[in-house]
Amino acid sequence: MMRVLSCAWDKSLKQFMIYRATGWLTFLLAIIFYAIEYVTGYVYFSSNTSVNGWDRTDYLVLVTGVSVMVSAYNFIFILGHE
Repeated sequence: MMRVLSCAWDKSLKQFMIYRATGWLTFLLAIIFYAIEYVTGYVYFSSNTSVNGWDRTDYLVLVTGVSVMVSAYNFIFILGHE
């Protein structure tokens, strides 16, 4: 199983980086959107410690988890999208 995932990762990364500008732009945009979501969390929780039962840590863990999962999905399964 790990060998199949490793092979898929190698092929996906090679195909992702065929057009290097597009690959780096994707990385850059992922970081920019994560930073926007991170700053948004600080704005949401700047005046209150809790919003609808969520605190700042809960929000940041959620945003970070989703960002990591979406990025991993895009890198591993890029072959399916092309």
